[in-house]
Amino acid sequence: MPTTSPSPDYHRLKRPGDNKWADSVVALSAKTGEMVWGFQLVHHDLWDYDTAAQPVLAALRRDSDELPIVIAGNKTGNLYVLNRDTGAPVFGVEERPVPKSDAEGEEASPTQPFPLTPPPLVPQRLSADDAWGPTPEDRNACRAAMGKLRSEGIFTPPSVGGIIAFPGNLGGMNWSSGAFDPGQQVFVANVNIFPMEVHLIPRDRYQESEKAAKEGRFRAEVSPQHGTPYGMSRQLLMSPSGAPYNPPPWGSLVAVDLARGTIRWNIPPGDDCRSVPEFAERH
Repeated sequence: MPTTSPSPDYHRLKRPGDNKWADSVVALSAKTGEMVWGFQLVHHDLWDYDTAAQPVLAALRRDSDELPIVIAGNKTGNLYVLNRDTGAPVFGVEERPVPKSDAEGEEASPTQPFPLTPPPLVPQRLSADDAWGPTPEDRNACRAAMGKLRSEGIFTPPSVGGIIAFPGNLGGMNWSSGAFDPGQQVFVANVNIFPMEVHLIPRDRYQESEKAAKEGRFRAEVSPQHGTPYGMSRQLLMSPSGAPYNPPPWGSLVAVDLARGTIRWNIPPGDDCRSVPEFAERH
């Protein structure tokens, strides 16, 4: 079964450490209820990167044998292939250094687990140089706004000054999971490619932010995160014309060749709006 993110979502004060077994895949014995194994996809989650997608049970062909596996995706866009009996990664996973937090009372995990294969199903870095818009004015507005936010790739910790979470909590493999073709040994999933702007709100400023959000003067979603020094706000990074800041596509169907651990194809399920000049008028 998949597990959710710990609470409060964006600060650690109430939950130090890796927070096992949150943001994980765990195997339980149906006979006893005891945990057989667990594998954590995100340590000390600060981004609402819960394992929303249902794990998929499959059999991976190895020469003349079949290995029982669990295929587990995540909002990060990472895809993990685990031995169903032991929870051990089939293709290998390495702990890589990730950015440090600058928030009071926060100690982000120094590393996060990255699969060696397959590669991420979505982009995991977005900077002001990548700003997109259907018009030059849109691009300039996006670039200016992005330049004020911290963006050091995936797992950039939330801060008072604001970060770009990319993919955001609506991104990567979300609630819909995927499907496995045993004949071709291909796993197909749909993914979201959305950036989020996330801020920590100092406690003495939170009530005003919450009031502004309720009155429609602040379009972000806000949450108090009780018991921590900060509330939080998060919102989709949208240009003046209503398009996301990042270049399209903003969603895709991805086929992963599990026999080779590679991406076989990646196709947007619709038009690429970069080729639609009237986008700004329609939005």
